[in-house]
Amino acid sequence: MKITSVQNRLIKDHLRLKEKPGKYNNGLLIEGVRLINSAISANSSFRKCFYTETFLKSAGGGRLIDRIKVLLPDPAHYCFEVSASVMKKLSDTETPQGIIVELEYVKPTLNSINFRSAPLVVVCDGIQDPGNLGSIIRISDAAGADAVLVTEGSCNPLSAKCVRATAGSLFNLPVLVENTTDIVTFLKSGKIPLYLADAHSNHIVYKEDFTGPVAFIFGSEASGAGKILENKADFRITIPMRGKTESLNVGMSAGICLYEVLRQRMAPLTRPLR
Repeated sequence: MKITSVQNRLIKDHLRLKEKPGKYNNGLLIEGVRLINSAISANSSFRKCFYTETFLKSAGGGRLIDRIKVLLPDPAHYCFEVSASVMKKLSDTETPQGIIVELEYVKPTLNSINFRSAPLVVVCDGIQDPGNLGSIIRISDAAGADAVLVTEGSCNPLSAKCVRATAGSLFNLPVLVENTTDIVTFLKSGKIPLYLADAHSNHIVYKEDFTGPVAFIFGSEASGAGKILENKADFRITIPMRGKTESLNVGMSAGICLYEVLRQRMAPLTRPLR
């Protein structure tokens, strides 16, 4: 069956899902070959697939659709060809690749996080730019973080732009949106010290010992971390700068701090670095 109208019931459901990612019907829409392949590798639960004739006939398009069909509850009822105009309506990009899938989104909980012997947690407080938040999630995954905790009031980590910016890392580690007080209580109870990235600190990130448990706090682009996390931080660290710029992008700051942790922990790594 080919769907050609945006008034189709299935399409209307997916437009609601597009507006409320992760909140409507416990679903999440993702689009594009790279993200879908990442979701397959992460053993995500696939619900539905929408594709265009152009994508079906493209190089590798048919093979990807066949891979997805195997993961659907019933390909005959959950895999649909749609017109280019319907795909444009479903898509969040200017030039859709021609394939969108719906995943079942299971919200992780704080108690479901599996920590390594030396936990590494990233706390994002009040970050408003989905591109920045997605970049931090991607960097956290690359550096081996156990989880990313996003405070309420930040941008939605399941928004289409943020999901794209993660480049698939969203499927590789827990990303939770939680109340700030609950985050602090959880980390303190686990004896995980909080390090606040603070441009005014005298403690340089390269001189700190990060071989033990660590939780980094990265605040909003405009005003930094909120008062609760600022007051509850155990340590404040800064990134040295010799040039004339006053600050770094929050994603860049996260990358510098997280890779300093990875550098210090490289010796006991059993998984070879790529």
